[in-house]
Amino acid sequence: MKILNFLKNKITSNELAETIALSLIFYIVLVCFALCIGLALTTFCETDKKEIPSVVSNMFVWSATLIAPIIAILLLNSWRYQKNFEADSTLLNSCEENLIRFKNKIYPICQAVIKIHEVGSQDHTYYLAHSLFRRPLKISDECLNDFYLHMERYLNYNEDTELKKLFNEYYGIANDFLYINKQIISDCYSLIYYQLKEQPLGNGWVDSNFTIIFPEGSPQKRQIESQYSNFNYHYDNTGINMEMDKESGEMISVRKTYKEYYDLMDSYYKQLSAKISEINRA
Repeated sequence: MKILNFLKNKITSNELAETIALSLIFYIVLVCFALCIGLALTTFCETDKKEIPSVVSNMFVWSATLIAPIIAILLLNSWRYQKNFEADSTLLNSCEENLIRFKNKIYPICQAVIKIHEVGSQDHTYYLAHSLFRRPLKISDECLNDFYLHMERYLNYNEDTELKKLFNEYYGIANDFLYINKQIISDCYSLIYYQLKEQPLGNGWVDSNFTIIFPEGSPQKRQIESQYSNFNYHYDNTGINMEMDKESGEMISVRKTYKEYYDLMDSYYKQLSAKISEINRA
C-alpha cells in the first residue's frame, strides 16, 4: 500500500523515508525467498553441484527484476520530492525575507506613534518624532505586496490551514496599519509637530522628549491641546478585531487602541515567522 501511495502527487519526507525502509525490507525478504526456492530446486531435482551457483545467480537476477520497478518509482519520486521541496523553500525564503523587511519599515513608525501618545499624557512634555517626516508615508508597501504574492503562491501548492489563517490575520492588520499610520500622522500629529518644531530647540534630527511651558491661557496651548485630543481619539479607536465572547461563545467585534492593535499584529508576526521557519527547516 505504501508503494502505491507513493504514486500520488504530494509526498512528505516521512513518507519517503518510510517507503524506502519498507522497500528495503521487502527486497531482503524477496532475496531470501528466491534463495530458498533455488536451494529447494537444487535439492529436490538433484541438480549437479556445478550448476548450483548458476541457479542461485538466476534467483538473484529474478529478485532484482521484481524489485527494479519499485526502485525506479523510488528514484523518480525522490527527484520529484526534492524538486518540490526546493521550489517551496524558495517561496518560503522570499516570504520570510519580505516579512522581516516590512517589519523593519513599519515597526519604528508604530513605536514612535505609541511614544507620542505615552509622552503626550504628561504635563508640559511632548514627543518630537522627526523620524516620521523623513520620508513620505504610503498606503502600499512593496515588501508587504511581495510577501503576499509569494505566500499566496505557496498556499496554492500546499494545503496548510494553520499557516493560511495566520497569513490572513497578519496581512489584514499589517495592511490596515499602512492606512492607519498615514491618517494618524499626516492628519493628526503633523499639526502638532510643526507647531512644536517652531519653538526654540524644536529643530533636530533625533526623536526626543520636548518640554515647553506655555503661558496660562495661551491660544497656542489650547490649539495644541485640541489637536492632541483629535490625535488621542484616533489612537484610542484604531481598529476592530473579531473575538469570541467568553459568555455567549459567539464572535463579536472588539475595538482596539493603537497599541493593542499593534501588539496583535506583533503577536501574529511572531507566530507566522515561527511557522514559516518550522516548515522551511523540517
